[in-house]
Amino acid sequence: MTDVNDMDLTRMLGEAAEGSITARDQVVEAVYHQLHHLASRIMSGERPGGTLQTTALVNEAFVRLFGENVLKVNDRHHFLNIAAIQMRRILIDRARAHQTDKRRGVHDSLEDAGQISLDRSAELIELDDALKALAEVDPAAADVVEKKYFGGYTDEETAKILGINVAKARRDWTFARAWLHDYLDQT
Repeated sequence: MTDVNDMDLTRMLGEAAEGSITARDQVVEAVYHQLHHLASRIMSGERPGGTLQTTALVNEAFVRLFGENVLKVNDRHHFLNIAAIQMRRILIDRARAHQTDKRRGVHDSLEDAGQISLDRSAELIELDDALKALAEVDPAAADVVEKKYFGGYTDEETAKILGINVAKARRDWTFARAWLHDYLDQT
């Protein structure tokens, strides 16, 4: 991994947002291992041998991050936050597609390496729906869940990314877990 300080990475992200292919490539090289580690934490809940691999999740996130829309970020933490959100969306999109295929009677192919663990697709969709409902009640708590559960961040990392203190991050996490548990029990 290239050792790039936060100021240099922020500059490269800005240049990449302006269309510099060189800067985009430097960003990818600078944060690839960090994103791979983040994806590993996100995928840690998957059953061993699940079909979506960590590397595929990282690669698809990069495609979405540097795709058609201009990526505007403030710093490394903001970039990693956006990357975690993209990885969550990738997993949810795949889970929804799997559920749609299941309803239509489409059978999975062994060659389809793009599907997440089939055991968890309904669970991920339910959690995503519950998280959207939580965001309407308490957006700050929903942000904490997104960082900790889908991003795999620690309390300290979550607090830093969100610009809050660790105690607030922990309170929001405790509230969100209880709220989500009640919500999911009612559905």
